[in-house]
Amino acid sequence: MKYKLHICNKFGSIEHYYHFIMGCFYPLVEWIYQHNIKKNDILYFKKSGFLMEILRRILKHKIVILNEKEFENISSDNEVILHGYDDLYKPNEGLNEYCLKVFRERVWFMCGVCNDKPRHKEIILVQRVPPHSFYLSEECDQRFKGGGSERRSIPNHEELKTKLTEKFGNRFKNVILDNMLFENQVKLFYSAEMVIAQHGASLTNVLWMVPNSKVIEIKPLSYQEQCFTFICEFANHQHIIFPQDYNHAPINVNKFMNQIFNN
Repeated sequence: MKYKLHICNKFGSIEHYYHFIMGCFYPLVEWIYQHNIKKNDILYFKKSGFLMEILRRILKHKIVILNEKEFENISSDNEVILHGYDDLYKPNEGLNEYCLKVFRERVWFMCGVCNDKPRHKEIILVQRVPPHSFYLSEECDQRFKGGGSERRSIPNHEELKTKLTEKFGNRFKNVILDNMLFENQVKLFYSAEMVIAQHGASLTNVLWMVPNSKVIEIKPLSYQEQCFTFICEFANHQHIIFPQDYNHAPINVNKFMNQIFNN
């Protein structure tokens, strides 16, 4: 069978990681399992950024990614609209604790996570870096150009990293996710007991954490999005927001350590 799939996400662009995972990958995996799509079936997609390559690598189906003109010219009796779950401000209809559990376990399986083995229970700090070259190119949707540390940063990240190293020693990891394979990000977050990250797409990866983990979101005061709050709620994570004065403001590291770890 051949299927022509139309991605209908709710916000932003699936060129960006949160919208790709929740607006494209999640509904796609859900549809594949609900409709028992066979591995030799052909799935046609319109190209939308380099993240689409994840589909080719992770899924066992025949994935064909076409440019806009090629996609328009493909005829199929099986046209499918996939509605995304990437709302930023309110819980997505149809998304709940059970649905996230099923999705998480399917992705663990796809990425080779052995969830019957002991975890390392690491403490992870995500470091923001300049955006992938794609997000600065003409190929990127110009409405959503840029990202990474250009949008938000923690200028005294190194100070926070030092304090966390002193407290947790070998259990602590400072990570840069931008060039890490998707499946390795899944394994990394599966192994984490706590994740600390500035508000941004990297927090989408808390989906892959074991329930009842701890998520610390360093969030600029101007941001009203609640998407990671809802994900943490449905995943049964403890979610703590540590306020940041503005997008590139240094944080009070001593205050952070005292508030989060009750030193």
